[in-house]
Amino acid sequence: MPSVQIYGAKKATGWFNHRYNQNASLERFQYHFPNSFSFEELFLPDHKGDTLFYIKDLNLSFKAWSQNERALYLNKLEANQAYFYLRTQAGDSLSNIKFFIDAIKGDKASDPNQSFNLSSTDVQLSDSRFYMENRNEPERIQFHWRNANTYLNDFLLAGRDVSAKIKEISFREGEKFVVQSGTANFLYGPKGLVVQDLGLTTSRSNLSGSLNFIMDSPSSYSSFVDSVYMDGQIVDGNIAADDIRYFSEAYPKFPTTSIQGLFEGTVNDLVLSQMELSAWQDLQILGDLHLKNTTSGKNLSLETQDLQIYGHADEAKRLISLFSDTIPAILNRAGLIEWEGSFNGGLFDFVTKSKLNSNFARLELDLDIRNLN
Repeated sequence: MPSVQIYGAKKATGWFNHRYNQNASLERFQYHFPNSFSFEELFLPDHKGDTLFYIKDLNLSFKAWSQNERALYLNKLEANQAYFYLRTQAGDSLSNIKFFIDAIKGDKASDPNQSFNLSSTDVQLSDSRFYMENRNEPERIQFHWRNANTYLNDFLLAGRDVSAKIKEISFREGEKFVVQSGTANFLYGPKGLVVQDLGLTTSRSNLSGSLNFIMDSPSSYSSFVDSVYMDGQIVDGNIAADDIRYFSEAYPKFPTTSIQGLFEGTVNDLVLSQMELSAWQDLQILGDLHLKNTTSGKNLSLETQDLQIYGHADEAKRLISLFSDTIPAILNRAGLIEWEGSFNGGLFDFVTKSKLNSNFARLELDLDIRNLN
């Protein structure tokens, strides 16, 4: 009965648009006995007429509705080609989703006891997209994720909080950033994101551990390296610089690095503790380290009271070459290097009390260096 399905879709969207002053459209919906519905071509524009979200095919299997709890329980939610565009339009201070939520709420004061709750045993998204951009600040990172495929268990939307078990996730932004697979337990709310039992594999890196992201608002993610506070543990990771450079192109082109340890702070003001780091053939770094201006190249600053570095002079030369064209000639004769002690400063201005062992010398250093370059 296509004509009935189309008529019902137009009737439902007409009521919604009139009630909430929106311009949504729905091509067709159908009831499947005993408890399932399917929707085709669901479209909702934002307040400027751009797409807020679009879903080509949506299938819902219902379990129950609780009026007292204002809760909808689903067995399954399946969406194919679900596109979500989170934008702050030029001239706006709020995102388009915030404009939409305010329109739905109207002038009524928020009552946390009256929030809408949605749970689903399974959620599956296929061939979907997620865009996030601030058109007032084009220099900030813009997320344009495509080919997103996600499978979730125990999904729960409770007011402004979202939680789920991610059984599988993948997406890409061209060749710039490709997540091949991911698993985790997560909780997302207005002030942050908690991820436990994380397992993530990109086209260049892999990571396992747990982490917390704390921010002032969701828009903070677009200025991730300075605005999002992190803490957590890396159980095992091999991190490629190009994956970090996706979030900040100023991050130096360090080698792919194997890392374990604890971390706390923002990317540009980050404390690493109980750290075990290795790169290239011989380079190893052990101990605690405070990084400042991590993504700013020559302004990178390091502070440590007890750090151990083992490596080869050739690796030291490769690191220095990331920041300077001038390589100290003494490194040509150094061979293997062992360094241990304290350090505070950058590549060209620093204070250190430490011990340095190499093929040609054993030194105790007590240095205050200024303008080495």
